[in-house]
Amino acid sequence: LAVDCTSAGRPVDLRGDAAVTLTADEVVRIDDLPWGSRCTVTEDLAAAGNPVLTVDPVVVGRDGQPVARVVATNTYRAATLVLRKSIGDPARDADGNPIVYGPFGFAVTCTLDGEPVYAVGHSAEDPMTASFRSGESASFAGLPPGARCTASETDPAQATGTTSAGVTGRGTAEETRVTGGLSIDLTLTRDDGGAATNEVEFTNAYPTGAVRITKIVQGRYADQHRDAGFSIRLQCTAEDRSVYDRTIRFGAGRPLTATVDHLYVDSTCLVTEPDDGGATSVGISPGGTFPVTAGSATDPVQVTVTNTFDHPRRGDRPGVDRPTAGNPGPGGTGSQPGTDRAGSRGRNPLARTGTEVLATLAVGALCLLAGGSIVIARRRRRGRP
Repeated sequence: LAVDCTSAGRPVDLRGDAAVTLTADEVVRIDDLPWGSRCTVTEDLAAAGNPVLTVDPVVVGRDGQPVARVVATNTYRAATLVLRKSIGDPARDADGNPIVYGPFGFAVTCTLDGEPVYAVGHSAEDPMTASFRSGESASFAGLPPGARCTASETDPAQATGTTSAGVTGRGTAEETRVTGGLSIDLTLTRDDGGAATNEVEFTNAYPTGAVRITKIVQGRYADQHRDAGFSIRLQCTAEDRSVYDRTIRFGAGRPLTATVDHLYVDSTCLVTEPDDGGATSVGISPGGTFPVTAGSATDPVQVTVTNTFDHPRRGDRPGVDRPTAGNPGPGGTGSQPGTDRAGSRGRNPLARTGTEVLATLAVGALCLLAGGSIVIARRRRRGRP
C-alpha cells in the first residue's frame, strides 16, 4: 500500500513508511505524524488481482487520543471462464442445419502468484476438465481475477485443424483479445454484473462431401416420359444417426441432375426412387449403400438412376393402354405390364405368375372349345347323304 498524508495542505515526508506491505488482517503502525494530518492509502490493483479497493481516510489525533485507523478493504469479484466449441464449415442436414460434432475434450489450468488456483467444485484431485459437443459450452466459475490460465482442447476428435480465440474483459474498457491453436493463454478479468467476461472459442475444421444424382430416361417410349416427375430419396447415416434424409424431385420442368453438398464425411448413404414415373424397370448405380469421402467435395460421388420405358404412356393413344394379355400393343406379345419389375415395384412374382397361368389356361380352354365346335360341324357334314 502507498501511504499519503497531508498537513496544512502540504505533503508529509513519511520516509520509510510511505510504502507498506500487508497481508490480510495485518496491522502496521506509523508514528510521529503531525497532529491534524489527513491520511489515506492507495494500492496497485493490477498487482493485487484487480479487487475493488475501499478506503476510509482518517485525521491524526493528539497524543493520548485513540490512534486513527485506516482500513483498506479489497473486495474480489469472482472471475468465470467460459469455453465454447464451433465447427468452421460444418456438414448440414436436409434442412440446412449444421450437423452436431463431438464430443470433444478440454482442460483448464490456472495460477495466481505462482500457485495453482481452481474453479468452484474443482481441486488438484478434481482438475478443471470438460467434454461437450459442437454448439455447447462449459463454464468454470469462482476463479480469482488476475489468474493466468491456459485452456486446451485435449481431444479434437480427428479434426483436420483447430484454432482458438479468447477474449477477456468482454464489454469493458479492459477488453483484450488473444488467439491460439489447441491451447491458448489468457489473464482473467472479474465478472461484470454477474456475467462472465472471459471466453475461449475453439473452432475445428472438418471436410465435407458431395453426391451428384443423375436421372436417365431411356427405352422405346422414353420421349413420352421425359417430362414426367420422378422422386429420388437420398438417405445418409453416421454413427447410428441420420445426418441427411431428403426426397428430391426430378423432371416435370426440373433438372435431371442434382448435387447435394456439405454432407458428413464417412457417412453411409443410400439412393432409392419412391416414384419412378411408371417405368418398366429401374436401375440405380451404385446399387446399395456407399460412403461419402473427403475428396467428394470437389469430385462428387456419382449416382445414376436409370428408368427404362418399354410401353407408351397411358392416354397417349385413344383406346390404347399399356400392353396387357388382351392388348399386347405395337409389336407386343401379350405379356403383363411391368413383368420385369417385380423387385423394383415390390410386387410378388409368385402372385403375378399365378395370374399368367390362369390367363393361359383360360385362353387354352377357349381354343379347345372352338376346336371342338369345328370338329363336330365337320362330322355332321360327313354324315349327310
